[in-house]
Amino acid sequence: MARADAFKLAVEDAALLLEFGSVVGPAPLGGAPPVRVADRILLTPAAAQRLVFSLQEALAPHAEAMRAAQAQAMAPQQAARLVDPMAVTRPGAALRRLVEALDAPFHHEPSFRVSPGALSTDRFLLTLNIRDIAGDAPARCLAIGDQFGMPPTARAAATAGFAEAAQVHFGFEGDPGDNPAGDPGAAVCKLYLERAVPAAAAAAAAQAGQPVLRHLAFKWNATTGEAVTSRYLWHPHLPPGAIAARLDRLFDGGDGRPLQLAQAALFLLAPLIAPARMQYLEVVEPGTARRSFDLNFYGSGLLVRDAQHLLAAMRDLFGLRPGAFQALLDAVRMQPLGHIAGGVHRDGRSFFNIYHGATRVLPR
Repeated sequence: MARADAFKLAVEDAALLLEFGSVVGPAPLGGAPPVRVADRILLTPAAAQRLVFSLQEALAPHAEAMRAAQAQAMAPQQAARLVDPMAVTRPGAALRRLVEALDAPFHHEPSFRVSPGALSTDRFLLTLNIRDIAGDAPARCLAIGDQFGMPPTARAAATAGFAEAAQVHFGFEGDPGDNPAGDPGAAVCKLYLERAVPAAAAAAAAQAGQPVLRHLAFKWNATTGEAVTSRYLWHPHLPPGAIAARLDRLFDGGDGRPLQLAQAALFLLAPLIAPARMQYLEVVEPGTARRSFDLNFYGSGLLVRDAQHLLAAMRDLFGLRPGAFQALLDAVRMQPLGHIAGGVHRDGRSFFNIYHGATRVLPR
């Protein structure tokens, strides 16, 4: 009997194809280890379902030992973050305390990023309605930015942007992968100003085939002050076919697999949301190589588990550790699926961001 320490799952002709094999060498940087395939099995969906039930029954007596071995294999700080998606680093916790001090209701929305060789989980958004903030709301929000070294040019632009903002989002990223200076050891702070777009304005923009500015975002490295400004453009009332065409242009060139995953995310959402309610945004970031999109899944009724096939494909595409990735999914699988964003980042690498489980927090 041959032993297998690697497997791959794919869909072929409405059946599930399972490939088993053995790792035959070390993984290249940012990639998956080479595997020698020993067996291939084609399963009907009914047979696959029976196999899942049988595996669950067989593994149940060993579940505790498997969890203990997995926790021991992870670095302690990584294990803590993956098991508890609400956990944040000290700067992130400090940002949340400052937002709580505004004494207004807000939403806490965690997320994780996948990119070549990297799974980043120390990231979140805190969202408030500006009208809920007592006193001089812009000044109080900018004072929080000051606590994290918001650059003067970004602060001045944000001050002007508050005039049209209905909501403010504070963002934090403690993991490498999203900071403007490319410094893997520094936290990134973000301030998004979200505009309310009246239905008539959205309809007029759709009629003209023009996007509408939805978010103006200021992002900076809290250590160096390096900053970028992102403009999130909403393309209202686009049917799925038109969005798919825009994704094709956005991902033009290079590896076609990220495009396939982006379009698969779109067609997971499309049957559940009418075009008039579809929130499809593209990001414009002058002076950088970033090209990305954002799809809003809130209101679809989907949970993170409903996109597990997509997430597994992202894991395989970027060569992520299966155990660490599965630990994260096990922790968040029953949370609402919020946004799927992705594209090409400032460093030229493909990425996907998964937002989930926005939770309303009331003042104490």
